[in-house]
This record gives sequence, structure tokens and C-alpha cells, in this order.
Amino acid sequence: MPIWVCDFPSMLFIYFFSHPPLPDTVLDSGYLPHFVIRRGIRYQLAQRVNEIASTSIESAYATKMQYIKALHTQPMAIETAKANEQHYEVGTGVLQACLGPRMKYSCCLYPKGGETLGQAEIEMLKVYVDRAGLVDGMSILDLG
Repeated sequence: MPIWVCDFPSMLFIYFFSHPPLPDTVLDSGYLPHFVIRRGIRYQLAQRVNEIASTSIESAYATKMQYIKALHTQPMAIETAKANEQHYEVGTGVLQACLGPRMKYSCCLYPKGGETLGQAEIEMLKVYVDRAGLVDGMSILDLG
């Protein structure tokens, strides 16, 4: 009979990441501690790095070129309805955990490299204002 010596976080990790993908409700609900989710992400990234490392440069190049060739023969966008559904069905909890205080869902700017996410959001918003030539008192329409 095997003896398992395992701490609780590792048991959670093994259970959740050795089963089929978790439903969004589990990830969004806050039931899984962040350290468990981070450990799962690191595990999946390590698997991908090992997969890449075990491939020769020639094989990787051939695979890349096949992919590029396939892209040229496919339509620009496929399964758009499903993609939109998945994209817009991401729970607020996930977005709050990943985005900064302004919930900015696009690029941020780190001019010095040591800024916080919140500061980087503001820096990028300043660039938008400058490029658009916006000044106080203007009315703008944000189309998302």
C-alpha cells in the first residue's frame, strides 16, 4: 500500500489539475486559494516548456512553417460567436483578480519598469488622452 506524504496545498493541486478543466464557476467563486491556482499555472507552464525543450530546432521550425501555411488558407475569423461568448462570459472575479484598480482591459505602460499595475494603467490612459488631443471640457463617446 503506497504511503502519501503530502501537504494540503499539494493535495488540492494534484486533485484540481489532474482532472478535466475546472468550470469557470469554481475559479470565479473564490473557493480555490490563489496559491493553488498559481501552482496549477506554473505546472501547466512547466509542461509546455518541457514539450518545447524536447523538440529539435528543425522540428520546431517545420511545425511553425506548417502553422503559418495553414493560417494563409483559413478565414480571418472562425467561430466568432463562440469566441465572443467565452470572452464575455469571464466572471468579474477573474477580472478583478487580474486587472488593475481601473479594470483596464488593454495595454498598460511601464515607462520606468517599476510601476505598479495601477500606475501603469494611468500612464497608458495619459498616452491615450495625449494622442487623441483631449482637453478638459470635451465630450467624448467611448465605444468600448
